Amino acid sequence: MQSHPIPHFPVDLDIDEVDGFFSRSDFNTMSYIFVNYCPKYKTLYNQRQLLADNNGFPFLNSKEWTMLSERMDVLEQEVIKKTNNEKLYQRAKDWSNELDVRENEMIKNIYQYVENNRYEKGLFLVGVEHRRKIMDKIPEFKKNHHLKIDWNFNYFNQ
Repeated sequence: MQSHPIPHFPVDLDIDEVDGFFSRSDFNTMSYIFVNYCPKYKTLYNQRQLLADNNGFPFLNSKEWTMLSERMDVLEQEVIKKTNNEKLYQRAKDWSNELDVRENEMIKNIYQYVENNRYEKGLFLVGVEHRRKIMDKIPEFKKNHHLKIDWNFNYFNQ
């Protein structure tokens, strides 16, 4: 990197913009409820964590991670419905909204950067919890932009 400097630019919201949305304690409380209310959720959570610890990035970027996460999402919604807890429902909704805003901002900023700067290859580092939803959102962004970005989310699985 010293002989070939690489420009870096942030694409996520500024931390001050995100900070007021949702607190870490809110997330921990939700996770505690899901894990303790639903044994199947706890099993999937532990399985996913063990596979991530043992297999690293190839697992985090795999279809298996995605499938486990989707199953956990379904169980979260079931717990929210069964508990009929308005506060839990609202906090989960706030969390989902925060992720949605951040993911849209990341994609939007990448398209803006590409529009204003020429380059042949880029690297987008994103947390695994955003990966699946960003992949789902890209087709819609592609429809609304004249720029053609070749998104490759399978780098570790080639």
